[in-house]
Amino acid sequence: PWGLAFPSEKLLRFYFISEGSCWLHTESGGWQQLREGDLVLLPRAQEHRLASGPDVPCGAFDRCQVTRFGGNVCSVVQPGDGPVTVLFSGSMELGSLALHPLLALMPPVLKGCDVASSDNLVKPLLETMTEEAAHPQMGGATVLARMAELVTARVIRCASNSHPPAKGPGE
Repeated sequence: PWGLAFPSEKLLRFYFISEGSCWLHTESGGWQQLREGDLVLLPRAQEHRLASGPDVPCGAFDRCQVTRFGGNVCSVVQPGDGPVTVLFSGSMELGSLALHPLLALMPPVLKGCDVASSDNLVKPLLETMTEEAAHPQMGGATVLARMAELVTARVIRCASNSHPPAKGPGE
């Protein structure tokens, strides 16, 4: 069993479950199960928890083995004998101020698989990220970081396209 707690921060956070399953807890949504292939975006990166089950205590990364690949990319492993869960996680600061009002309009938890099902690039990008992480090579950290940025941008685009802005009176 494993559980990690994440504080509130001013960064966008995403998770992609490439193997196994886990649970995500937010104040607004309670516990939600995430399955293999799910992509979740927390546009405002509120305080949240990830765990192997909703009844598992969550703590800091102090029980994890952290291996740096380069830059800000690393592998975090919490050893155990339970079922394996492999997930990608990322926090990012958005350089474009134009996106901030859009993010404020998004729900607190956005399941990428819900909004990106019509996007023919998201699935191959996620499959490539999984392959890149499974077989690390020179420059892999840079590749993973850039792919995470692409996936996040595509999910934000899909979300905004599926919920066009409301028109004002007379429009």
